[in-house]
Amino acid sequence: MDQMGENLNRYYVHPSPHKQPTIYAAKSLLDHYAGLGRLSLYLDLHAHASKKGCFIYGNVMDSLADQVHFGPI
Repeated sequence: MDQMGENLNRYYVHPSPHKQPTIYAAKSLLDHYAGLGRLSLYLDLHAHASKKGCFIYGNVMDSLADQVHFGPI
């Protein structure tokens, strides 16, 4: 959550430069390097309010093509 109570994980597709400036800046940078073919991996590491210790969340999709996204979102 940000200081406005928004879950920033919900704004990766269309972040606003005014309402979600950190997500907007990170996505702009990632899109730039992806467009140049220089982005190999994006790993989002952060804490979780209701989990202790180390853990990994991952996507569960039907196919590898659905699981992995290449290029800008």
